[in-house]
Amino acid sequence: MQILEKEKISALIQIGFAGCAKGQIFQARRLFEGLLCADSELVGAKIGLAFSYIVVDDFDKADQILDELLVSHSDDADVKAMKVFSLALQKKSEEAKKLASSVDASQQSAYNLCQDALNLLDR
Repeated sequence: MQILEKEKISALIQIGFAGCAKGQIFQARRLFEGLLCADSELVGAKIGLAFSYIVVDDFDKADQILDELLVSHSDDADVKAMKVFSLALQKKSEEAKKLASSVDASQQSAYNLCQDALNLLDR
């Protein structure tokens, strides 16, 4: 049973990401967790929840979420891109590059995130 329309779910996920970017980590995390209570299979909300841990350098928790997603959604470019971002911030260069190479340029936003993350490795 879907409680919210896809467009509304997508908007809430985007609000959560924006909240993380603006430093409203606790509120964003609560939003992602609330969405996951309504539908535990929302990949976007799980990625957002992982991001809420990445932005506070809690890479263990973020990677746990992302690794679980990579098992169940191994072809999802957005999952891969967020994992590449996490790996790059941890300076795990080889792992980040290997995973980034599996993201096709046709998946533009995921591909761009991977490229931006790899650029962080050069700093």
